[in-house]
Amino acid sequence: MNDSVKTIVFDFDGVIIPSEELKVEAYTRIFTDFGEEAPEEAIREARQEFADARGNRFDAVRGIFRRTGRAGDIEKAVQTYGGRYGDIVRKGITELRVDDATRKTLERLSKIYPLYINSNNPDEFLREMLRMLGIEPLFKGIYSSLHTKVENLRDIAKTEHLEPNAVVFIGDGEGDRKAADDFGCTFIGVATKLNGWQKGKESFHVVSSLGELDIT
Repeated sequence: MNDSVKTIVFDFDGVIIPSEELKVEAYTRIFTDFGEEAPEEAIREARQEFADARGNRFDAVRGIFRRTGRAGDIEKAVQTYGGRYGDIVRKGITELRVDDATRKTLERLSKIYPLYINSNNPDEFLREMLRMLGIEPLFKGIYSSLHTKVENLRDIAKTEHLEPNAVVFIGDGEGDRKAADDFGCTFIGVATKLNGWQKGKESFHVVSSLGELDIT
């Protein structure tokens, strides 16, 4: 990494912990865990519609109901099923852990650079997860779905008095890559089963985990 890097920004899901598959499964479980039949096609289409930071879990649930023609008070149902989703994911994440290599990398980098989180998770939920995982103190700032990822990157750079080329954003989704491109900073991709990224075959640097980061 070149000497101009002054700040490192991380997405959360799929980067800090392997939670993306858990979140995909949760959309089915908000129905099946309560004895209901899951509308798989509607789930798939709604997830695709709001992927890459185009919306949150409530938007996706609303999209599912829109496709299934659900009757009654839709917004009340969105809050109920969105709440189910949050509970399922929260419990699942508490059963995950930050692997030792990732934790050591974050601890090492936090002594050299200001570290930030830039996630599409709701603010309160995100902070709760970071506290549960015991890594919240490693980050100077935590940015959530209150604003877009591009807006968050701009605010981080403004806070640190930096130009875009002094920022590195590490993510696992096309929305992350696009946000970095739109902002003008360096992007590092974390390969997962869902994104299918491969080292040496993408237009950006790819690592298998944060333990492989070579930033000093």
